[in-house]
Amino acid sequence: MPERQKAHILDCTIRDGSYVVDFQFTKEDTYIVAKGLATAGIGHIEVGHGLGLGASRSKGTAAESDEEYIRVACEAARGAAKVGSFFIPGIGHEDDIRAAHDAGLGFIRLGMDVDDFAKLEPYVDLAKTLGLEVWGNMMKTYLVTPKEFGRIAEQVGDFGVDVIALVDSAGGMTPDDVSNYTLEARARTRTPLAFHGHDNLTLAVANCLRFIEAGGLYVDGSLAGLGRSGGNAATELLAVLLSRNNALERPVDWQYLIEFADSVMELCAPGHVRPRAAEIATGLNYFHSGFSGVVEAALQETGASLYKTLLHLPKNSRKTVSSQAALSAARKSLESQSPRIPASGASFERLERTQPKTLEELAERLRVDRGKFPQPRVMTIAYVPDLTQPRFGPLRKNAGSIVAHIEVGGLQTYNKVKAHLGEVAEFWLLDNKLARLLPHSKASNHYLYDDDDVIAQALADTMQMLGIKEASLIGCDLVGIHKLEKNVRLCQVTEPVDAIVACDPSHPAGSEVIDRVRDGGAVLVLRPGALSSAGLNTAHERGVIIRRLDCGAALVAEVERILATHKQFQSGAGSRKLPNGHSIVAGGVIGRQGDIVVDDWRKPSFVLGIADGVGGIRPVEGETLNKMQEWIIQDRNL
Repeated sequence: MPERQKAHILDCTIRDGSYVVDFQFTKEDTYIVAKGLATAGIGHIEVGHGLGLGASRSKGTAAESDEEYIRVACEAARGAAKVGSFFIPGIGHEDDIRAAHDAGLGFIRLGMDVDDFAKLEPYVDLAKTLGLEVWGNMMKTYLVTPKEFGRIAEQVGDFGVDVIALVDSAGGMTPDDVSNYTLEARARTRTPLAFHGHDNLTLAVANCLRFIEAGGLYVDGSLAGLGRSGGNAATELLAVLLSRNNALERPVDWQYLIEFADSVMELCAPGHVRPRAAEIATGLNYFHSGFSGVVEAALQETGASLYKTLLHLPKNSRKTVSSQAALSAARKSLESQSPRIPASGASFERLERTQPKTLEELAERLRVDRGKFPQPRVMTIAYVPDLTQPRFGPLRKNAGSIVAHIEVGGLQTYNKVKAHLGEVAEFWLLDNKLARLLPHSKASNHYLYDDDDVIAQALADTMQMLGIKEASLIGCDLVGIHKLEKNVRLCQVTEPVDAIVACDPSHPAGSEVIDRVRDGGAVLVLRPGALSSAGLNTAHERGVIIRRLDCGAALVAEVERILATHKQFQSGAGSRKLPNGHSIVAGGVIGRQGDIVVDDWRKPSFVLGIADGVGGIRPVEGETLNKMQEWIIQDRNL
């Protein structure tokens, strides 16, 4: 049997992790991930569509081309790591391999179900001719016995591959399974072995460790375990555990990698995996969470991070943590330096993409976000007469929705918007003024709102925050002006006031108007150009607060209100009978006397009460409530 060697880690975040975001990792994401991995010391980085080269033709379109993923990753790694891609015969073509090679590919992993391994041979020959490092990934290795896998590994090795990978495609193998397959393969071939596992049984990391113990050389991971189905082994966990056992061929900065994994989730796959660096540190340093209060006090005093502080606690803190030990650890953590989280490179401006400049760019942004964010994408369209081109607002992401706002000047521009964005936005909110110009639509995802009303609400909220009691409006014709009058007295322009609201760019507010603002007052600019340069200078000289009105919060609130109503009627409203003969109603449906009123008729979570038969709800408690809950739970389990 060949002598056991030290191991290597291959990271496949941008390839296998792309399943989680509907293959929508961008070139910015790729640069950030590849740069961070190479900085940490990871030697092999796999990028591209989850199903490999050429998969965008038939298996879901990725955010970037195969060549772009490779080019960007190579630019980020700068030779510190090999960049590779996956390839499945039948999905990819030979020309895809050639194009990937020309883009800078360093290695290729040829994947085929283990019982169809013979189909790989011509592709191995092509890849070797191109000078690539070639892996043979035996997908669904569990389809054959360990002894059969040993014989197959011998034959695949004879094809000339550089690495043979045992692949637990379903995530069902145990450490003993992995060991048996690995030992049989090592007995039949001298070709280095790799292991790619999934975490469906939460055994991926354990399987990787057993694989290394059995003599395997390469283990696959992804940052935070991001991957298809149950995910993969977490690269950062493999790095720390193998480093601690002195089992890695090349050093890996695992402390940096653990923090980096959290950053990648926040930047590249938000909402899919929660940050967990501090949790990992808790396990690594045997820190009991019962001492969290002592450590939190040290963090407040020093401003240190929880993750690094936990790593710096001394061993005698495993039993108890003193305030002095926590403070010392926090201060030491501030002295330790880690590589910076990489920016996305000078050629990619991530922040700029939150403010789209064209319909094409907005459509692409929403398409990418559809894979990364669970929230629905909403288009709000306002009508601004005489606009010849669409005017874009920032893309706003919040807990319940992703809102894109466009102003249009008429039907022609609106039709362009629909043509570009009709497939990527789930909901459309049309300004009432625009809706009057359009044919009546019965689409279930089209709703009306009043843009002037949203502006007035934002203005009212801002005035309330600033404590404004008296204000003058210059050139404003807002329909929803009554929202202001509830809390603010609207004054003539000639009166001293707490605030001036400048609305009309064609008649900008000047110095003489600003002079009427009381000391400590404010100027609120509703539209660009509504305050003259002279008025701006006067406001600055007097120390008057100047604010551009941001309607974003009010617009998002309007979107959330409409979406909540939509959900209530489309998803929650209805009625049906339970198997025991009782009826449940939800979403405002008026039930018969004695019906059980719940929050959602399809999948109820709680009981609101009992219908009184005339639209009201009687409270229910005690044993009756318990029985109703049992009926609902039994129904959901059927």
